[in-house]
Amino acid sequence: MDHRQALLAQSGIEFGDNKERSRWWDMLILAAATGVFIWLGRRAVASPPALNLWRVMALAAAMVISLTGEGWALWRHIRFS
Repeated sequence: MDHRQALLAQSGIEFGDNKERSRWWDMLILAAATGVFIWLGRRAVASPPALNLWRVMALAAAMVISLTGEGWALWRHIRFS
């Protein structure tokens, strides 16, 4: 493949002045991918969320501590200006 043609294809202007139409296999690939996503979506089952309250509280505490520490450091260096 020509380097220029590859660059044009990656940038989305493969056909130059856009007078040419897409190739037939482009639509075939698009239809197959859409079909796979629809098939997988119809077979999908939502599982109930399993939350451990202690882990959620530990994560929340870590986030608050991190936010406080970072806020303090930011205040110390630039005074939020």
